[in-house]
Amino acid sequence: MSLKGQLAEYRAGWYQRVPAGRQAIMQRHIDGLRAGTIARTMLKVGDQAPPIVLKNAKGATVTCSVSIGPRDLGGFGIAVKLHVRDATIAQGDLEALVREAHEKICPYSHATRNNVPVELAVEGAG
Repeated sequence: MSLKGQLAEYRAGWYQRVPAGRQAIMQRHIDGLRAGTIARTMLKVGDQAPPIVLKNAKGATVTCSVSIGPRDLGGFGIAVKLHVRDATIAQGDLEALVREAHEKICPYSHATRNNVPVELAVEGAG
């Protein structure tokens, strides 16, 4: 059964299980969320979040892009691209630093490991 079919089946069962008063309360809250600023400004499926660029005192930059889209196993998921640039560190050394930070230090990497694909791009000195 397709995801759309599964959701339709679940929704039909939900309307039978949940009392009408509770359904009305939930619908009021859903309508409020849909009418609010968050719903009008949030990313839609396929949109890419604006990149976040962090600079340190030496001029290194880390740009992070997050995208959302369908997963192979159904539903939706996110993917991350990190682009690290530092012209003061040799390419090989910077690649090793970035890999080590991603694998051993970063709390976000620890929290999302094997659940969020991460692509690392590194630009060091010649």
